[in-house]
Amino acid sequence: MYNDELIKTDKLKIAIGDTVISFQFIENDLAYFIGKLLMLKEDKDVYRISAAMSFKQKVDFFCEIYPTRRWKDWPEMNIKAVKNSLVAAEEFRNSVVHSFWYVSGKRKIVWMRSKGSLRSKAGLNHVDGIADIRALEQGVEALKKIGDWYLGKTEELITETTKIKKLTKKLTRQVKFSAER
Repeated sequence: MYNDELIKTDKLKIAIGDTVISFQFIENDLAYFIGKLLMLKEDKDVYRISAAMSFKQKVDFFCEIYPTRRWKDWPEMNIKAVKNSLVAAEEFRNSVVHSFWYVSGKRKIVWMRSKGSLRSKAGLNHVDGIADIRALEQGVEALKKIGDWYLGKTEELITETTKIKKLTKKLTRQVKFSAER
């Protein structure tokens, strides 16, 4: 039993780390392609773009300039699908990295996910529930496929976007507690 708990702990940590790294590749590629579209020449330009713009700004900017500035040998893309996919990838990543992951239980270790927000009308909104490690792992698989967003494979992108949106909802659909103001 203790061995199973260690395996679950390792799987959770690996899934969280894979989420972060997979998303970083997506964001780096986005900055790279913006740099190419702007005909920036230095390798450091990718870092400049990453540092100067939020992910959403990069997505919006890329989607605005790609149709008119893409190189002839680059694929045509369904820009709406690309934008939807990249936004969904960020939402999944945010649901993972902006959560507090902790252990609960005395005899059996149970990994939990907790997230608080002050953005609701009622004030503090707190979501707490059992960590869904399998959903995390499936989300990482979808993120890695969304990582090929620049290839112009619209059908695959839409399929993976649908998956990752469902997984984000699954991760965040837990017991909710609202505190009064």
